Amino acid sequence: MTANAAADAPGPRVLAAVDLGSNSFHMVVARYEDGHLILLDRLREMVRLADGLDDKLNLGPLVQQRALECLARFGERLNSFDPNDVAVAGTNTLRRARNIGSFLKDAEVALGHPIEVISGLEEARLVYLGVAHAVPSSTKRRLVIDIGGGSTEFAIGRQFEAERMYSLFMGCVGISKRFFPDGKITPQIWQAARLAVEFEISPIKEPLKSLGWREAYGSSGTIRTIGAILHSRDGSLGIQRKALKHLVSEVRALDHIDQFSHPELTEKRRPVFLGGLVVLERVFKTLDIETMHVADYALREGLLYDTIGHWSGEDARERSVKLLARKYDVDREQALRLGAVSANLLKQVRTSWGLPQGKSKRLMRWSSRLHEIGLGIAHSHYHRHGGYVIRHADLPGFSREGQSLLAWLVEGHRGRILELPALAEQSPWRDYLPRLLAIFRIGAALVRGRNEGELPPFTATTQGNDLHLEFPGDWLEEFPLTRAVLKHESEKLPELGVTFTYS
Repeated sequence: MTANAAADAPGPRVLAAVDLGSNSFHMVVARYEDGHLILLDRLREMVRLADGLDDKLNLGPLVQQRALECLARFGERLNSFDPNDVAVAGTNTLRRARNIGSFLKDAEVALGHPIEVISGLEEARLVYLGVAHAVPSSTKRRLVIDIGGGSTEFAIGRQFEAERMYSLFMGCVGISKRFFPDGKITPQIWQAARLAVEFEISPIKEPLKSLGWREAYGSSGTIRTIGAILHSRDGSLGIQRKALKHLVSEVRALDHIDQFSHPELTEKRRPVFLGGLVVLERVFKTLDIETMHVADYALREGLLYDTIGHWSGEDARERSVKLLARKYDVDREQALRLGAVSANLLKQVRTSWGLPQGKSKRLMRWSSRLHEIGLGIAHSHYHRHGGYVIRHADLPGFSREGQSLLAWLVEGHRGRILELPALAEQSPWRDYLPRLLAIFRIGAALVRGRNEGELPPFTATTQGNDLHLEFPGDWLEEFPLTRAVLKHESEKLPELGVTFTYS
């Protein structure tokens, strides 16, 4: 985000971001004023969520209880916040957990705010965004690495924009749990851990090197802890490859992690230190890093700046939609035509149907922009192709749920009525989506002729689940195709719980 863009956002305003990591839960509170964030409060608790996954990838009751108690404490701090000023992101362990639905329901009650489970690439983008705001401005490419509990994120970019992102299934908790569960250290175990990490990194080695970067930055607990240990020894800034190699040799010579004592290594960090150290050592070796600067900001600060970006027009979701539409050569005029008609319908019925203003408008706009991307694959069942592409594409800025809602609307804008996407039991979108899809399908029906200026002013009214469109005079008689597709929709929309009539 540029300084000018940030200055356009409203303020002053107090924001909060919560990072539900695989090892620790973090919360940061900041005031946004005059284009700057002023940190007011930080909370951090080591929950070790990844440690509570069983062999079937279910979160156990003990770790769930530990997490809910932490979230209740966070929630007390956030109970006066507007929901629009709080961003909450779940990461690797919540992406993997199979019993996520029931846990999220309880977690959102405890926290008092919605939780979005984000993809690994979105996590990498947000980490990069946070780090980019904590380091000196530069037009040169930089590499950002974040070693979390369950995954490690890599991003290369310039200024505040990430150009290439990766998320690998390795983290300090996962590697420690797999290779050092009891803290014992042997040459054989260490080598096995190294090979496992190298196996994960190897596919991205050449793509990252081919882009090139001038500086490397690291964030989050593992890198900050190692950086603090090395700084206390020689006063160096950042992590030097030679110093890291000496630390690794020192630790490898021990029989158990309990034999390594240092003020910067807390007892809570100790059980996951070995896994994090192996990951960092292999990252340095594989990517030929000589120096890594340690950044104070990470995912949670990235969430804050991303929230500001939503205000200022720097919304990453807008860029993702534009890029995807361009990639599939979408008919821009038809997309704008549908966007205008569906926005008109939404404006007339939003209040009576209790639909959220901002989120509904954005979702309708993005769906309109992308509703024909499937034509770039095949005309037959193009709506299904479009839904599939959106569902599986990398769309920076979107949560998993947000991407699912967008895909569902695009796939469902014509043809058969689809079952609702997988949503949390308490999600309000269970009520919103059927009505939004009804609006979107009617809008698509009205612009199907693709003729500019043929649609007259119309009035939309609702009563309960009934929706009625009123056209002037005998306009419908002059456009038999439109009349036919509206009749079809009047027969289909009861499947969404909407009775549609027109005259």
